Order: sequence, then C-alpha cells, then structure tokens
Amino acid sequence: MSDRYTFDVRIEGGGVRRDVPVTMEAAALRVGDEKVADGSVFWTARRAGLLLLFAREKTIAFQGEPEELDALQRRVTARVEPREQRRRLLDPLTEEVVLFAAAAAARGRLDGAPIEGLHVVVATREGLHLFAGDTHRELSFPVDEAEVVSDPESHFRDRLVLADGEDRLELVYLFPEEREQALEAARRSDDGGSLELFSRSEVAPPPPAELPELSTAAGSLQPAARREADEMPPESDRDFLPDHFFEMHFLELGEIALGPLLLRKSAASGAQGLERAARALDAGELQEDTRAAVARAVSRLDEAYREHLGRLIEDRRAPGALRSDLALTEDERADLTTRAQAPFDKLAPRFRELEEAQTKLLTRLEVLAEGPPDGSDRGVEELAEEWRGALRRVDRGYEEAWGEALEEIRRTWSSTLLSRLSDVASMERRRVPEWVQLVLIALGTALVVGTAALFLLR
Repeated sequence: MSDRYTFDVRIEGGGVRRDVPVTMEAAALRVGDEKVADGSVFWTARRAGLLLLFAREKTIAFQGEPEELDALQRRVTARVEPREQRRRLLDPLTEEVVLFAAAAAARGRLDGAPIEGLHVVVATREGLHLFAGDTHRELSFPVDEAEVVSDPESHFRDRLVLADGEDRLELVYLFPEEREQALEAARRSDDGGSLELFSRSEVAPPPPAELPELSTAAGSLQPAARREADEMPPESDRDFLPDHFFEMHFLELGEIALGPLLLRKSAASGAQGLERAARALDAGELQEDTRAAVARAVSRLDEAYREHLGRLIEDRRAPGALRSDLALTEDERADLTTRAQAPFDKLAPRFRELEEAQTKLLTRLEVLAEGPPDGSDRGVEELAEEWRGALRRVDRGYEEAWGEALEEIRRTWSSTLLSRLSDVASMERRRVPEWVQLVLIALGTALVVGTAALFLLR
C-alpha cells in the first residue's frame, strides 16, 4: 500500500494548495511542509467528495481521486485508534443523548464570537456541539429559529440554519437525515423529568454499546457510484452534461438513499450505552426512513434532469412546451420509485430479525436498569450478540440493495433521459428567441385584423 499521495489541500486558515505531496511517516502524516501527529487526530470523515481530517493542531480538507482519498483515510484511521479518539471527544457529553456526530462546515456567531470553517458537529437532544482543534463551542436547544434553506444556485444546495438571540449558525455537508434530526431537536421543548431512586441505572454505568464493524459508510458509496458511471455512454457522446456528472450524481443519490442508516450508525457509535445504541438503530424506524429516503432520491434525480433539460432548452431557444413534453411523467416517476425501492423491500426478513432481537434486548436491559443495583446481568451479552448479528445482516443487505437500485437508476438515464436531453442538444439553435417570435406573430395578427377592419369600413 502506498505511503505517498498527491492531493489538493486546504489547511484551516489558509487557501487551497494544489498538488501537495502527502506522506505517511512513522508516527505522523506529512502534508507538504506541515506535520500532523497521529495522536492529535480525533476524527476523519468523507463528505462532498472530500476527506476531512480533524486534529488538535489543525483541520485539513483533501481533494483528489476517490480511491486515493479512501486509501488515505484507511491508513490514518488504522493508526489513530478512532474508537478511542471518538470516545474522548464525546466524554464531555456523557450526560446528554447523542443523536449523531458528523463533519460539517459552519459559519456564523456563537457567544458573541465569529465561527467559521470545518467542525465535528455532535447533535444531542440538549444542544449542538462544535469541535475544531482544541475548541468546543455549544448552542443549546431549543432555539428561536431552525430551518433548512435551499439555494439551487449554490454549490451547497441545502444549509441548516439555527438562530437563538444573537447566536446564528449555518451548517453545510450534513446529510438530509442529519438535518432533520437536528431540526427536530432544536425545535423541541424540554420536558424535564426525573429518575426513580435506588435503581441500578442510578448507581451503575449502562452496559457498553460495543457496536459491530459495519460496512456501509459514506466512503463505500463512491466505488459503486464510479462503477455505474463507467457503465454510462462515453462523456464525448454526452458533452451537454458536465464532466463527471454521473459519478457525482450517483454519489449524491446514494448519500440520500442510505442516509437513514448512516445517520443512525453515527448516533449509535456515540451513544452512551447499549440501550441507546439499540434505540438509535431501531429496525422499524430505519425501514420507514429508508422508504422515504429512496423516494427523496428519485425526486432529486427528477430535479437534476429538469435542471439540465431547462438549461438545454434555453440554450437552444427551443419551445418552452418541451419542458413538460419531455419531463418524467407521474407514471414514469412512480415506476422508477417502485423499482428503486424493490431491493430494499427484499430486506424485510432481515428487518424483522433485527426488530425481534432488538425487542428482546431492550426488554432485558429495561428489567436490568429498573432492578436493584446488585441485579444480575446474565443473558444480556447473549441477546446483545444476537442483535449485533442481525444488525450486520441488515448492514450487508443495504449495500447490496443500493447496488441494485443504482442499476435501475442508471437504466432510466441510459434508456430514457439521456436520449431526451440528446434530442434537445442536437437541435439547431434558433436565431430569434421564442418570445420574440410570439411577439412578432401577435403584431402580424393585429396588423392583418386592422387592415381587414379598415377595408370593411370603406
């Protein structure tokens, strides 16, 4: 495995540097003339085609070939004990219910001071925590304003905006499900509540989560996206689309469709105890979230197609009626949604196994927590291992299902949508825009009618 790479990099506080040599050294990562000690790295993430590395001294974003970014991430995480680093990061939040932890870009103001740049964002029911370097900033929930702002013209299509008094935060790079979780928590009122005294849960720590290694991850989506993009017609035959369009398009759809599992994995990995981890990966909610996410992925496909169709029609000055004539019909969209959802529906038996294992485990944990401090935890580990096994099977099924769904999406582009875009792209560009032609026709009609009226009045 290579110890040397070349990437475009941006070190927090500076601009983008091109073709920077990156080298794995004995106990550090060298980035150009900068050095990052292994022990200072506390988080890595793959977001928006980037590899984001968070260390105590500095934060770095790497851009390059997906395979090399994945390889570098594996090399770094293999040396920095990511679980231990993650545990240390979340230590200050042991009293809070963690919803998810993710990498994001933030800007705004907190506690009267500006905040900008890449952060590890940890959302809990109590607030939003931002970590970068040695800093830890917090925005408590609920807040006065919480919304997602969409800007089709921006590279960052959707921004999570949170505001409370003088504090205001805008976050990008979050998955849709992460934005929804944060919105729900930010808008929720604090119900209070208290624990009964003298139970085991008060005097003893909960059983540790100890999640199994799961294969589905944001980084694992990129190879599948690239494979399907390679199956599309050559870029020279579709020069009316941007370079690498399909690779980025398939990756975006994958992040949307698999968002529920990625979000719940993130929440479970930061959960303080086995019960919270199991609830974060609730089988029934995960299945329902996935169904809605697949529908959102198809909607995003339709939106991307309409954007490029509209652009070509305007460029060729073609009749505006083509927008509706060549758009996906309701039947075509419903059929694609059904075909994309079908692979996930085949996972129903695995979801049932996970739900049954989850129910047995949570029931046993509830009995243990409400019992006396010296109560026996016999049987918990057996039920936990049964739950982990069911979770692994669901996890493997997700990657397989997305691969099949991606094939259906690729076929739709290859068999239908590309040919429609190609037809418009091959049209000869009108010299006179359509609206001018309509005005001239209207003026001509008015002139004929006026002439006829004058003739009749003679």
